[in-house]
Amino acid sequence: MGEGFAIRELPRCTMGIANITGPTRNLTKGAHNKLVQVMDEAGYAPDCSYGYSLEYYAYEQYEKDNEMYTFSYWLPCKRK
Repeated sequence: MGEGFAIRELPRCTMGIANITGPTRNLTKGAHNKLVQVMDEAGYAPDCSYGYSLEYYAYEQYEKDNEMYTFSYWLPCKRK
């Protein structure tokens, strides 16, 4: 395996996904709390037993001069 490269197998789980869109590349601030609030309203809660969350940045959306950017934040969750 190359230096700086790692593989981690992620167990199957239910994921809460927040797609945050705005006119700036700085969309990550508050993403966790926003997703937790929406999950709570939908009857779900974070499941921290998995030990991770995921962030997704679309290369095309962050490397060009776009008027709107989208950031995705993924968090394992479970029904309350």
